[in-house]
Amino acid sequence: MTIDTIQVGMLETNCYIISDEERNAAIIDPGAEPGRIIEFIENRKLDVRVILLTHTHNDHVGALQAMRERFQVPVVISEPEARFYNVRADEMEPFQGRIQGQKFLAIKHGDQIPVGRLTLTALFTPGHTPGGTCYRNGGVVFTGDTLFQDGVGRTDFPGGNTAQLMESIRVNLLSLPDHTRIYPGHGPSSTIGIERDYFGS
Repeated sequence: MTIDTIQVGMLETNCYIISDEERNAAIIDPGAEPGRIIEFIENRKLDVRVILLTHTHNDHVGALQAMRERFQVPVVISEPEARFYNVRADEMEPFQGRIQGQKFLAIKHGDQIPVGRLTLTALFTPGHTPGGTCYRNGGVVFTGDTLFQDGVGRTDFPGGNTAQLMESIRVNLLSLPDHTRIYPGHGPSSTIGIERDYFGS
């Protein structure tokens, strides 16, 4: 699996482009600057198969409409997060415009998402938002704003729950092998082993 990172927007959100050896690709969290994302994909001659969302805060979905229109592929998200997204449509409209008729491919914990020769497994990790989801492929996991290097996502936004977030991390992330590399929504990558030490587990 090839992993490319494009930092987008004022909050420097990590948008990840993952691809297999046949150039089948997925976009994870297209937060802003759709032109840069599209240019990168076209320059690499990648065939986008799916868009994966870890959660739906504005800095992670700001370029979603442009990606959907350009690539015409499914948008993968957990069902609770899809509901959370829809009830926040009015709040989001000033930032990115209402997305009319947006269709989501709702997933649950343990579901597998094929991307060409790659397969990602959904890990349900609510707490930062009601339906936060991480995506794992072997020794790699994309954690969105659930788990960062030396930190976790905020829970003081609507839908946040500190106890739920910490339980999600404990059960579904810190239980992974030490060598598992995390790719968070902001900041540098780390490993589960390092973050387990940080949490004192």
